[in-house]
Amino acid sequence: MSRVVGVISGKGGVGKSVVAINTAAALHKYYGKKVLLVDCNITTSHIGLYLGLYSTPVTLNDALKGHIDIEKTIYEHPSGINVIPASLRLEDLRNVDWHMVREKLLGILDNYDFILLDSSPGFNRESLITLEASHEALMVTAPLVPTVADLIKCRQLCEELHVKPLGVVLNKVRNKKYELSKQEVEQMTEMSVIASIPYYETVMESTITKTPAINISRKIGSHFKDISEFLIDEKISEDKGLVKQLKKLFRLPSKQSI
Repeated sequence: MSRVVGVISGKGGVGKSVVAINTAAALHKYYGKKVLLVDCNITTSHIGLYLGLYSTPVTLNDALKGHIDIEKTIYEHPSGINVIPASLRLEDLRNVDWHMVREKLLGILDNYDFILLDSSPGFNRESLITLEASHEALMVTAPLVPTVADLIKCRQLCEELHVKPLGVVLNKVRNKKYELSKQEVEQMTEMSVIASIPYYETVMESTITKTPAINISRKIGSHFKDISEFLIDEKISEDKGLVKQLKKLFRLPSKQSI
């Protein structure tokens, strides 16, 4: 069964969608994982714009209206990841059953190693529904006080919804005096910083070429390789913990006690 990871942020403009796209691409490119990226930011969808999926005949909106099975809204991107885009048309927001995201995903959980849900920023209906459909959450922020402060609310919301916070991705880091350090972010949010990604102009180039930035720059790729490795190691550590518990549960008696 796949791990469903919500990619969330307290504010827009921090590069959340870029992090979602490149994390998905890195999991596939560097570790051969089968990954599905879902644009759950339905009202202001951007995944399709970044990846060149402008005129897809069917989208997540159609699945949430009950018009089509969700499997038929999946598109294979040249980067190797599968994508479910949301519609770019305003009229497609009508009659969408927002709360069906989790139920629709249930039918395809066994098809992927990871399902990444790109959330709407902030604390609105879409972000709440994204978290309700997620097992874990990856939090994205710029190293600025207002955006980091909102992650405190994100973490609290995860706890209320029983979603595991994985940690923080610091994005668009410029090493300016007004920016928070990694240690300050960890102190404020009470979460670990998984990666600190500098601001790269190449990211803007990737939006023109319609490909993940990791396919253009090795430097960018190294950061997202680290995030992918963290996600995989997190799974391995959980598996080891489960095996350990099972061994305790089914421990055979020692020779002395027989």
